[in-house]
Amino acid sequence: MQRAAVEGLPYVMQTEMSSTLTSEKRIELARVLWGWAPHPTQKEWLLDRHQVKVAACGRRWGKTEAAAVDVATYAIANNGSVQMIVAPTYDQSKLITNTVERLLLSNPAIRAHVQITRTPYPDLRYLKSRIMARTADDDGRNLRGHSADRVVVDEAAFVRDEVVEEVIGPMLADRNGELVMISTPFGKNHFYRAFVRGLGEAGVMECWSSGVLVPGSAPVLQHSSTPSLRHRSFRFTSRANPYISREYVEYQRSILSDRQFKVEYEAEFIDDQSSVFPWEDIQAGISGVGCSALGVRDPQHPTPSTEHGITVAGIDWARYSDYTAVVVLGMRESATVNGHWSKNGRSASSSTIDHQPSTIHCPNPQSAIRNPKYEVLALDRFNRMEWRALVERVADLLCSFRVCAVLADQTSAGDPALEMLRSVLWSERGLDVDIEGMVFTNQSKRELIDNLAIRLAHREVTFPHIEPLIQELQFYEYELTESGNVRTGARRGYHDDCVIALALALRIAPRYIYSAGFSTSGRLRESARGW
Repeated sequence: MQRAAVEGLPYVMQTEMSSTLTSEKRIELARVLWGWAPHPTQKEWLLDRHQVKVAACGRRWGKTEAAAVDVATYAIANNGSVQMIVAPTYDQSKLITNTVERLLLSNPAIRAHVQITRTPYPDLRYLKSRIMARTADDDGRNLRGHSADRVVVDEAAFVRDEVVEEVIGPMLADRNGELVMISTPFGKNHFYRAFVRGLGEAGVMECWSSGVLVPGSAPVLQHSSTPSLRHRSFRFTSRANPYISREYVEYQRSILSDRQFKVEYEAEFIDDQSSVFPWEDIQAGISGVGCSALGVRDPQHPTPSTEHGITVAGIDWARYSDYTAVVVLGMRESATVNGHWSKNGRSASSSTIDHQPSTIHCPNPQSAIRNPKYEVLALDRFNRMEWRALVERVADLLCSFRVCAVLADQTSAGDPALEMLRSVLWSERGLDVDIEGMVFTNQSKRELIDNLAIRLAHREVTFPHIEPLIQELQFYEYELTESGNVRTGARRGYHDDCVIALALALRIAPRYIYSAGFSTSGRLRESARGW
């Protein structure tokens, strides 16, 4: 490739451009052209000239800004170069490209030599240099047939392994090009393997414990026998950006699960990262009392709990291939005072009834709790029933626990089932129960599951040792789709009905269950009107 042409640039810059620009000079070029200066870790990243660079970044570290400056100055300094910006989705591919475009157009001397094509994909040209943006969906179909001097992969951990290994790698072969990968961690995929390789080749291996990078650990120096190092890896936490609000980071720590915070803000690789619910959170939620498996009743607790004034339920509908699952959720606000129980709310009475054998009735935890906790009181899971019988069975369970509010899946077949349940409870049984539906989209389901994950991480929900529920929580995973999106669901061969029902119950519970004595409009609402 040729060195950058200098027409239209100030004379002081022409002198700099007449020779090969080092990394230091490219940073200086960014200061002269745009008044931009990197923060310390951005500078560390930009100064490195390894052929393959991998950066695990926390949110708001500044990777988009640093990558855009890197791409723009490379195009100016290396006239005739070809760079490709790759991301999992079209919108993500435009983040860096749009920033590069703003940089190039903001300086009059540069702007005169810029040509822009925006469809079907962004394509920027500065003199003979070219910057293209592409998505990595459809197994890299949009990338095939191209070659490049550099490929910058944004959110690389969310790009499928085969795209990086079978498509992007060969793109660089004939030009002996550079590969730059930046991302928040996501599982033990190609990005993780490249990250580990970069640590080893750089001669520095950070301390690891159970596959989790330990922040602040002293590095262990190791001599590499590789004569020409090609790989280098970096880990930049959100705190490495001196301009980010520390209060904001701490707030995120308070509302996210420990695992989420470590991944999103501390850029750590976690062993069970593809699992939505860490095993330690699942274990912490098991109360250790009650039933051991679905379909087994606790002989010592044959009746519904009488310690929960307010109860709500979540329902995930199905008929044949999957299961209908109903989770009844309650909360007892208690605190230990000199070793004795102190209750702020009154208990609702409940009569003894004959429940279906496969319904789990969960006793109360035996230990005191200092903070309000949601408790799974019952879980019923069944299939292969006609709709009418199915809805009647659900209604019987809701009545037995005096449920005051229900949130049910309203997607597809769930809509007529929800209407039938309203008819049974409202018209036939004369009960004023709040019954709401939720239509699942990728976004709404993600928010629903995130809420469940956070509640588990903060130890706000407990449940007996119910094997199907525990198994579903354990094998509920993040999955990367072919289009580059992330969705959640059960691992192939497993179900997710109990997880969804629990998540729905937890979604509606805060509206009806209050920490101050279950108070609603100045009075105690023990159950739905009409009981």
